[in-house]
Amino acid sequence: MYQWERPWTPLDEAQEPEPPQPRTASLFATTLKAPEDQKLTSEESTVLRVLDQHRGKERAITAHRIAGRIEVLVRGGLRTGETSWDARRVRLAISSLRRKGHLIGSSVHKPHLGFYMITTRAEFEEVRRVLHQRAMEILMVDKAMRRAWQEQYGEELQPLLFNLDELEHGAAG
Repeated sequence: MYQWERPWTPLDEAQEPEPPQPRTASLFATTLKAPEDQKLTSEESTVLRVLDQHRGKERAITAHRIAGRIEVLVRGGLRTGETSWDARRVRLAISSLRRKGHLIGSSVHKPHLGFYMITTRAEFEEVRRVLHQRAMEILMVDKAMRRAWQEQYGEELQPLLFNLDELEHGAAG
């Protein structure tokens, strides 16, 4: 548990403060379960099977191509009522895999367009920057909409707040 996640309790007069804990040097230290501890759906396993051949940003593959490769893998095995693969289905599986802690990167810039398994710290940090930018965009939209709500209805609303427990346990929205 990180220091800021511990509940705050005041010190008694006679109580010594806790010595500072060393910071972890591990890049991937987390309070979440390791990916191998979480069960994968058959869709997630199938997507990972394709992505495993695309390690590193230079080997990125688009969602459309992943869907095409999966179609080839399962072509003879489609049962009645089973839906075919498309880019949206691939992106949903990748989103779920990321929430489960799988290190899947993405790039929207040519020539390395698509998804890949992260293999370097630079790739990891690039993905984190993009996620941060997306989060900031969402907060900016929220701020603009709250301002418009206040102007239109005269009611000031509180900014979006994040519940760390929801983040830690994977609750969505």
